[in-house]
Amino acid sequence: MKTIGVLTSSRADYGILRPLLIRFNQAEEFNLHVYVFGTHLSIQYDQTIKEIEKDGLFITQKVDTLPSGDKPQDIVQSISLTSSLFANIFSRDQEKLDLLICLGDRYEMLAAVLSAAHFNIPIAHLHGGETTMGAMDNRYRHMISLCSSLHFCATEIFKERLVQLLDEKQNIYNVGALGLDNLIDFTPTDKEHLQAKFNIDFMLPTLLVVYHPETEKYEGNTFKLNELLKALEVLRKEFQIIINMPNADITGLSAKGTIKKFVDKYENVHGIEHFGSQAYFSAIYYSKALIGNSSSGIIEAASLNTYVLNLGDRQKGRVQSHNIINAQFDSVQIIKKTREILSLPYYSGNNLYQNKNGSTSSHIFGFIKSYLND
Repeated sequence: MKTIGVLTSSRADYGILRPLLIRFNQAEEFNLHVYVFGTHLSIQYDQTIKEIEKDGLFITQKVDTLPSGDKPQDIVQSISLTSSLFANIFSRDQEKLDLLICLGDRYEMLAAVLSAAHFNIPIAHLHGGETTMGAMDNRYRHMISLCSSLHFCATEIFKERLVQLLDEKQNIYNVGALGLDNLIDFTPTDKEHLQAKFNIDFMLPTLLVVYHPETEKYEGNTFKLNELLKALEVLRKEFQIIINMPNADITGLSAKGTIKKFVDKYENVHGIEHFGSQAYFSAIYYSKALIGNSSSGIIEAASLNTYVLNLGDRQKGRVQSHNIINAQFDSVQIIKKTREILSLPYYSGNNLYQNKNGSTSSHIFGFIKSYLND
């Protein structure tokens, strides 16, 4: 029996990894080790570890690595702590692990991967080869790829970029975006159920907002957030506004504080710390548009037939489907382009991240099985 380790540090990566984890958990030939850290363990971020436990996955290790603040030194100290704690874990588990799976581009993920690499644990990386010019994540992602032996890319363009970065073609596969497996048989949650759980009436015309700080040039984040809120100040007169709270990034805590003050001012503006995958996708589906700079706008929204106003440079460099309109953090531009989106016909176009040959999780599972057998 082969042992597969999986790293998950936030609601975002777990929601994407979930179909693959369930597949491995149900396979008799694999033993699954799940390492949970980052915001999963924080009350401040709604303890999203409960979602993992609800899915019936056994958690091998809980690792408290959340930074104490949102300044650069806090992030660097968290990277150091994460790397040190995982060094202790992998010194014990290295002989058990045949492969360690990780996803994405966050600082805490890089710290854990660097520890694993020093113990010669083979690493499989998802979503390599992508570019996000407005975030430090761009550098983290490439460094994780350089530490990895097996690569699963979301588009052919990203695969080609990764081949150039690594200067090799072996064990690099275009499998589509894993998170879209969550939408294969997706049916949105009833509006009545969402209202009972979140006290939000989706019968009202709604705009969903997902803002994350830009970590590459974070000095301008206060201005950018204020421009977004100025636009929402106007748009709230026509629409209910739902704001999904930011991740644990540089300036993330101060952004949450500013957003909470804005939410508290208006009855038809709601702040949500954690929807959960099903409710979050339902919120995207029911909304007139998704406004912000989240990867979910780039990757999942097209499959939910929702237009996206993508703001700033955080996602700059990622392939975009035709449901996406771009704008800068300028309140006048945000208002204007949001109204342009609302005048567009129903979106029924393709999602460029969709695997046309079946589920992404089944392809990844097959490639990993073959890799380990070889």
